[in-house]
Amino acid sequence: ASDVYKRQALGSSPKPGDTVSIEVNGRKVSRLLRTFADAPDDRPFLLLNSAGYLEIAVRGGRADQALGLDPGSQALLTVGR
Repeated sequence: ASDVYKRQALGSSPKPGDTVSIEVNGRKVSRLLRTFADAPDDRPFLLLNSAGYLEIAVRGGRADQALGLDPGSQALLTVGR
């Protein structure tokens, strides 16, 4: 439901605690979690899904709706260690 980026585009697999963020529609999402179960609420977060894509997700919801995204929405990915 959101823009996804292949793990290879990040240079290496990010791990929880690494600095990774995506900014869309003026909102920054930077919580990198391992699983949906790690998300305690309905706020957007990042995770590497089983296909190896970095995605914006919302536990029990939709990230596109939470962030007001449409197909083709611009996103800025920032990666740091």
